[in-house]
Formats: sequence, structure tokens, C-alpha cells
Amino acid sequence: MLGRLSVNISLATIVCLSLMGKQSALADDATTTDTNSAAASTTSNKSTAALEGNIQAEDIAIITGLKELGDVCHHMKSASTDLLYESQRPNTVAIGGPTIIGNTVIPIAAAPGGIVNMGGYLPPRKKWIDYFVSQVSFLVPQLETQINSTNPTSGTANPIIADMKNEFATMKPWYERLLADTKGPPYNNYNITKDASALNITAGHIEKDQKKLERLAKKDEKSAEKQIKQDKL
Repeated sequence: MLGRLSVNISLATIVCLSLMGKQSALADDATTTDTNSAAASTTSNKSTAALEGNIQAEDIAIITGLKELGDVCHHMKSASTDLLYESQRPNTVAIGGPTIIGNTVIPIAAAPGGIVNMGGYLPPRKKWIDYFVSQVSFLVPQLETQINSTNPTSGTANPIIADMKNEFATMKPWYERLLADTKGPPYNNYNITKDASALNITAGHIEKDQKKLERLAKKDEKSAEKQIKQDKL
């Protein structure tokens, strides 16, 4: 009788230990699954953060490059405008009293402020022509570099970039003419005016394209940020 009781107790102990082992194994499996899920979630979050960082860095680089292009266009317009002013200085005479110029008698205060326009333009001054042309010469290669390094942010940007490149191709011959027309003195006011005006207008066209591209880049940046937020949900 005691022998049977001892055997039954031993069997019960073995069954109990076996069940405890299975429960422990199941707990370990659950812990491992939770750990793996947490690790996968962490990896996914890191990947999303890395993707978000890459997109933001790329967008920032594109927008920064476009702003640089805008700055170059602004300075090109400024330098060409200065050339226009220099080549179109009116030939005026200040009148403080009755004045005789050749056979012409000019009465007192013939015009507001006593300034009379004698017609035509004054000769451009070499020091200023050289200075303004040197600015243009510095800006032309800068403009070419910025345009060629502009990358499309979307398919919509491709025709705008193509138009910028065409505008720059139109600008280059006028720049070559300006260099030829400013080797003097003497200078031809009309030729310098034509050259500077063409540079100014073309730089304005490129600047308009640059602003379009900048708006597109900012729009694409917002769309990418919105998509990343949706992916996180």
C-alpha cells in the first residue's frame, strides 16, 4: 500500500514539474516574441526617422540651391541696371542765369531746378564701365553653374529647368557683345544700352523660373512630410 502511494506521488510530481516546464517555456516564448516585436518596432521607427531625415536634407539642399540662384539673378539685374544708367546719363546743363551756349541763349530757370536737357547722352565713364562689367563677368559663370546644378523635384519642374537653360543660352551672346562693346573708350552708348538691357531682361526671366521652382520644391517638401506622417499611423 505504501509502495503504491509513493509511486502515485512520484507520478504526480513528474506531471506537475512537466506542466511547470511547459508554462516556463511558453513564458519564455512570449517574452522572446515581445522582445522581437519591440526590436522590429524600434528598427521601423529608426528607418522612418532616417527616411524623414534624408528627405528633409534633400529638400533643404534643393531649396538652398534655388535661393542661391535667385541671389545671382538679383545681382545680375542690379549690375546690368547700373550699366544702363551709366550709358543713358542725359546731357544736361545747370542754368543759374541767362546762359549762352554756342548761338543759343538760355533764359533763367528754363526748366524746374534750372536743369536743361541738351539732347543725347554723356559719354560713359571708363572706371564705372569697367567696374560694372567686372561684376557681370563674375556673375555669368555663377549663373551657369547654379542653373546646371538645379535638380528637378518633380516631373513638373523639368520644363521650367529647360526654359532656364534656354534663357541662359540666349544671354551668353549678349554677354559676349557687351565685352566687345566695352573695350573702349570711346564707347557706343546705344550698343551698351542694348547689351545691358538684354542681360537685364533675360536675368528677370530666369528669376521668374527660379521662383516657380522654389514654390514647387516647398510644395513637394510638405507633401513628403505629410506622407511620412501618414505612414507612421
